[in-house]
Amino acid sequence: MRLPLVALTLNLLIGAVLGNTETKLLRTQSKAYPQCASGESPYRISLKGTNYAKKTFQVQPNKLKNSEFKPTVIDIDDIQCGESYLVKISWSALYPVSIEHEVITVVSNGKHESIDSGHYNADTCFRYFIEVAVSNDSYPLLSASAEVPINVTVVNTKFNIPVDLLGTLIYIIALMVGIVLLDKKFNLYRMLAT
Repeated sequence: MRLPLVALTLNLLIGAVLGNTETKLLRTQSKAYPQCASGESPYRISLKGTNYAKKTFQVQPNKLKNSEFKPTVIDIDDIQCGESYLVKISWSALYPVSIEHEVITVVSNGKHESIDSGHYNADTCFRYFIEVAVSNDSYPLLSASAEVPINVTVVNTKFNIPVDLLGTLIYIIALMVGIVLLDKKFNLYRMLAT
């Protein structure tokens, strides 16, 4: 009796620290603006030839610099204009940190602007980035050399549904239709009752 209770308790405790996730929907411009020249960022995720990209980055918690956090900037490459993307950032709850992120763009003069500002010139070029601010939420604080692995996933969406879930939805709908058709033909309830 005691062993199943211990196993259940351990399972609940381990399941409670699996991870945290933050998401944001990114809508690209419907007009085909030119893409800015690619910079040499060590943090980059590309969707070239795919609708789904996932990458793990080792990020150090931010240190206060002039009372502001200096975020890690992750470059998103090869996304299509007029499309929507779901940006998911997840990390293990074993690391006591808070992660905030914002999807931003950079324009031709190098000035960062929010994607929602909507004020663009004819010579505007776009580059999409994710700014990730990782802050310590523990005492004692994580060491200066500590690195927190964060998973960044960028998924194309159709009808505001991530494309990686469309196969699962189609399977569930096909299964439900199949059961309804079988029930109409064989009256499954009566067969199970007898």
